[in-house]
Amino acid sequence: MRAIVVAAGLSAALVVAELWLWSPWSTAAEPKPQEPEPTLTAENAAELCQKLFEDPKQYIGQEALRRRWDLRAASCRKAFDADPANTELKVAVARNLPYARKDEAIAMLREAAAQGNAEAHFQLYEHHKSWDRGDLDKVPLVTRTEAAEALRKAAELGHPFAMQTLVRRLEDGDIVKRDPVAARYWAERAVANPARDTSKAGLLVTLGRLLAASDKPEERARGLEILEGMSKAEVFGAR
Repeated sequence: MRAIVVAAGLSAALVVAELWLWSPWSTAAEPKPQEPEPTLTAENAAELCQKLFEDPKQYIGQEALRRRWDLRAASCRKAFDADPANTELKVAVARNLPYARKDEAIAMLREAAAQGNAEAHFQLYEHHKSWDRGDLDKVPLVTRTEAAEALRKAAELGHPFAMQTLVRRLEDGDIVKRDPVAARYWAERAVANPARDTSKAGLLVTLGRLLAASDKPEERARGLEILEGMSKAEVFGAR
């Protein structure tokens, strides 16, 4: 009798396992097939150039990511060769150049910045932040002074992420000299023009925090009011 019960239990377990393996849940974790890579043409080069700077919507492996970068570089170069007066394409080509060609990239960014391109100014700041301030034994290709001026100019030209970055730099002091009054000013501008994929509620928390630290009573009152509203909405950092 004991052997029969054990055998029946094992049979039931096998049936349950088989049903689970064939259930819809078992296929839920299967990776989705990746979209076919676009074919580069003269007509779609400019569009592909800008689109491929965006992060992929789903996970892709290192090899696929490398092919994506190569396609981005080729499309930006093709579009720029067809329209060399386009400063956006000039900046895109500069951003795709390898670090070994940084001198050429910086020259292109300075040219585009002189023509009023906000992204070019921001990329000059980014180059200094990422490459030029770590090694004190090397003369920086983009100096601290140039980087600070470039970041401020990018913000003045309406670059959303430059505004948000400038707020942090003005609050903490780094490449840009600390200035709480200017930080509050640019925090207002950042709230009015948030960068893509940025939480406006988070920007409001930053603005409220900066205003609440002001020496002007009306600004402090407004800052606390903003923080109280964000706290009730359970926005992270407001409380």
